[in-house]
Amino acid sequence: MDEKLRKEVEKLISQGYYESQIKQLMTQKGYTIPQIDEVIKSPSRPVKEKKRNYKRILAVSIISIIIIGFSLLIFVNPSPRIIKYTDNPKDWVVSEKNGSKIVDVNLVSKGRSFIDDQGQQYRTPQLNTMFYSYGYYQGAYFEKEYDLNGNKVMSISTSMNPSDGVIEGYAVFDIVNDSPVFYIFVDEDWKQKVNPTIIFYGFEHTKNKTFEFNEVSKGIYMDKIVDDKENYNQNYSMHLGSILVGDITQEKIDSKSNDLTMFVIK
Repeated sequence: MDEKLRKEVEKLISQGYYESQIKQLMTQKGYTIPQIDEVIKSPSRPVKEKKRNYKRILAVSIISIIIIGFSLLIFVNPSPRIIKYTDNPKDWVVSEKNGSKIVDVNLVSKGRSFIDDQGQQYRTPQLNTMFYSYGYYQGAYFEKEYDLNGNKVMSISTSMNPSDGVIEGYAVFDIVNDSPVFYIFVDEDWKQKVNPTIIFYGFEHTKNKTFEFNEVSKGIYMDKIVDDKENYNQNYSMHLGSILVGDITQEKIDSKSNDLTMFVIK
């Protein structure tokens, strides 16, 4: 046995080197593996075998899998958006990047409504009903929007652009304190072109009021009315009357003029 090799190996052993490390260092100094093995395997000089900490590797692997799985779960199934309902009409209008404003009927009715092709669908555990709208532009009937010479001039929609020259309006129904309430929204174009605006409501349209242009978002105005319960049967599921919103002035009523610009909610 090479004495110099023995001393160097013993020194490395005392310093805590593992067998693989000792072999690497000694071969670099010109010793052969059999020579190194002879010293290492001597019974009086046991060398630590480098062992993998399999428990630690397993624990790290399990934790990594859990973290990845949890991340995927959040990505695939994100937490549902918590909707905060308020009584402030300024929270009911959503601004779009293109300048349009959206009247969110779900926010207005506190989760009891949505819009489809037919109109406003109103849902509660006790009630399932629907309201639809149609309009007149200078006496001409239309359902959702009216074009004149190829240009849209009037629209009944929850989406409104206050500066596009199109007069736009919409009304949202809700039940508040067991009373039928309509929140009526119009845009800046409507204010400029259909002013004054009169609201007719109540049983057989016996009530009316001038629209109050309360700005709830830039270029969007709102007013509300409380309708008569006599206009409804079967817990509001049957509608007997309607709401009229437009330039229905007394002068036009007296002259029986058909030149009306308005929308109707039934």
